[in-house]
Amino acid sequence: MQTDGRSEPARASHHLIPGAYFDDLAAGRGGPETIRFLRSTEYSRRLLLLRALLDAIAATPGALGPLPSVDSVWDTLTAAQEHAPRAFRELLLHPPIGVWLGHGLRRLTHTAWGEGPLWTDLGHVHAVCSVAALRAGLPLRTTVPLRDGAVMFPALGLARLPGRPRWGTAEVLVEPDRLRVDPYGACVGPPRMADADAPGWRGLRRLRARVTGRPVEVWLDDIDPYRDLSEPLPPERLDKDEVVRWQERFEGALGLLAAIDPDMAAAVAGGLRTLTAVRPTSDRVVHSASAGDAFGAVLASLPPDPATLAVTVVHEFQHTKLGALLHLLTLEQDAGTARHYAPWRDDPRPLGGLLQGAYAFLGITEFWSRYLDAAPRSEHPPASSSSPYADGRPRTPCASCAPTPA
Repeated sequence: MQTDGRSEPARASHHLIPGAYFDDLAAGRGGPETIRFLRSTEYSRRLLLLRALLDAIAATPGALGPLPSVDSVWDTLTAAQEHAPRAFRELLLHPPIGVWLGHGLRRLTHTAWGEGPLWTDLGHVHAVCSVAALRAGLPLRTTVPLRDGAVMFPALGLARLPGRPRWGTAEVLVEPDRLRVDPYGACVGPPRMADADAPGWRGLRRLRARVTGRPVEVWLDDIDPYRDLSEPLPPERLDKDEVVRWQERFEGALGLLAAIDPDMAAAVAGGLRTLTAVRPTSDRVVHSASAGDAFGAVLASLPPDPATLAVTVVHEFQHTKLGALLHLLTLEQDAGTARHYAPWRDDPRPLGGLLQGAYAFLGITEFWSRYLDAAPRSEHPPASSSSPYADGRPRTPCASCAPTPA
């Protein structure tokens, strides 16, 4: 990766936030140009995190266990970035990769734990290398760790190897337009349409819509172990009917958002990359979440209608924008003591949590204002005295700004 050598820090200019972008974000907005700028800053952050992780691995004897050395990782990623810089950038910005980078660094510093050996988390870098090589058209032979007898290739799919150890390894061969797992055994590499399923392969599915006449695609992630915001998760495959419902809600939500707020719709289309389905704990509650490590990701249980999904996406996208801005600027100074109260929570929050909640609700209230102006009165839900979400619709708890369920 474009550095001055493996032992010297990379020299790069600092990001300067244009005043127009900052004013836009401060008003609770952020158009497509602002989102492109935030994506560029998040790419810089991912490069720094990747460098920090690889340096920490190199300084930790045995960190990669039976897997190839960190030197081979440097060689593969550097070549992929040079041959296909745009593809490399999009891969590194894939939200689960951000979660994995943070989790790996926390495991190395003993502030996070995992079920498997350390090398099963850190060794995920070899799966990243495999996808980077595939996208760049470079040959590669490497070894990847297995998690529950399977290996996830980010932004591609999950290869399952029945009968293999839970925490074993598998050989990977990358050829032109093809990735093969265990080249001397069964071929379980993806077909050309990677989001399709095949024997031994679960493709990462897509949701599709159009915003202002342009196609929009996001991943519907139910298989990546780093799709959650903390500990790795096993895959939880959605059935075909659930996928159909997600597609209907997603297409309707973006269509609705484009009709009432074209600028916000275009911003979401430019920044949203994954939707992760989570199981609800109540029929009347839509759960949602987002995190600073996963720019472009929204976790949500399936909303009952497009309007609820639209406001859920707006809600979490507000957190995403503010999180990226906080990676660049210090907006508050606080000891972290939970002593600030907000109307939407019964418990006190630290100042950072209060800021996140207030910023998210700027987007929520603007959405409902625009929606109620545009929707026929017969479709207006009854007002709620306790939440900006309408009483006739399921409420949406968010980890950052909603009450903790009892």
